[in-house]
Amino acid sequence: MGKTVPKEEAIAARRGRVLLVVALLLSLAGAAVSVRLTVVYHKSNASRSHKSTCAINDQWDCDHVARSGYSRMFGTPTSLWALLGYLLMAGFAGWGAFRYQARHWPLGVLTLLVLAAVGISSYLAYAAIIVLKKKCLWCTVLYFVNIALAVTLIGAYVRRAIGPIRAVRQDINWLLDNLGALGRVSAAGVIGCLVILLVGPQLGRPAPGAKQTPKAETLIKKVVPRPVDPSPRPPAPIEPPKWVKAMVTAGTPFRGPLDADLYIVEFSDYECPFCQLSNRTMEKILHKYGKRIRLYHRHFPLDMTCYKRMKQQMHPTACFAARAAYCALRQNKFWEVHDALFRLGELISKLTILSLARKRGLDMARFNACMSSAAARKQIQDELAAGEALKIDGTPTFFMGGPLIKKFSPQGLSMRMFDRLFTLLDKAKRQARAQERQARAPSVRPVPAPAPPPKP
Repeated sequence: MGKTVPKEEAIAARRGRVLLVVALLLSLAGAAVSVRLTVVYHKSNASRSHKSTCAINDQWDCDHVARSGYSRMFGTPTSLWALLGYLLMAGFAGWGAFRYQARHWPLGVLTLLVLAAVGISSYLAYAAIIVLKKKCLWCTVLYFVNIALAVTLIGAYVRRAIGPIRAVRQDINWLLDNLGALGRVSAAGVIGCLVILLVGPQLGRPAPGAKQTPKAETLIKKVVPRPVDPSPRPPAPIEPPKWVKAMVTAGTPFRGPLDADLYIVEFSDYECPFCQLSNRTMEKILHKYGKRIRLYHRHFPLDMTCYKRMKQQMHPTACFAARAAYCALRQNKFWEVHDALFRLGELISKLTILSLARKRGLDMARFNACMSSAAARKQIQDELAAGEALKIDGTPTFFMGGPLIKKFSPQGLSMRMFDRLFTLLDKAKRQARAQERQARAPSVRPVPAPAPPPKP
């Protein structure tokens, strides 16, 4: 294939064959681990209560890492991109081991792929250990695979007596001279990317058998036109639905009008990755439908610091963040701090929360006194007790309903769901108003036209 290789080049190429076989085996091992990480990503994101075997303790928790934003790239699992990279490495390593071309092939191409793998894994290791303060067992295995690949590649360079810069340049030139080989490599990469972009977004969704959010068509109550009442009566006072009154207290923070079409009671955790994603969606929903929604927020921190019934630590800063939000409420800045806490994402910590409180203009003397008060701790305990009474087993949990919308608990938030819900609600309201107008209209019989006078 390609141009004839000089005899000395062929002999030099055979010297690194064993090391390329080792690189092939390491690449296949990396691909296998990437598949395992993809499974962890899917199960962890499809079910908030799922616990993988690699979620060993508070420090080693692959589920926490898989649920973070660092586990996705272009909306698809990072592990799928790693799988594609390792398969390409395996293909090139096998090509060089069993079909030699020249001493440079395929060391240059492998160098570029291994450098990319080491760079990305270094960034992800920093994100997991420093930012998330968690370690992922399977990710750690990939770190060692990448190091072993780099060491093997260095050995191959020494064995073949060629430098990396020269190898990269000659590999690129060789591919450009052999357009058939370049076409096959490019086609494999493009097809792999298309498959990932097609399959990746489907991973992490709830299983078909899992509890699903009911369809919007089934949530709209049948509107019965009000009977015609000629006697004037004072309008009835507007009150939240009974189920909302049972879930909130007089001190529960809320936003939105009392005569809302949709009431929402949210139980959430500021350190929960799912909650952070849901809050971003909720901000967009409130921007569009805020005048029609009344939202109540209740704390449910999954943190052993205040939630003693937890069997293992999940979010070690969640109780501190919940108390911070409560103390912000005491200074009438709850929603401002609430949204800012969620925007901290993986950077949430006691230091960043205190810095946030200062930046939001809170009286820090009052804030610090509130944070250490018994009242703040009791408030969080009361919130947890309210969530337990409702049998909440994960965050975020939403309860929704309204005067013309049946009570339901969605499995996730999306603008599409709210658009559909309010479209159907408006249609039902229009139909009810039309029926009321028809009922109020007096029945008028047509009067026959008078007969013309007789002609003289």
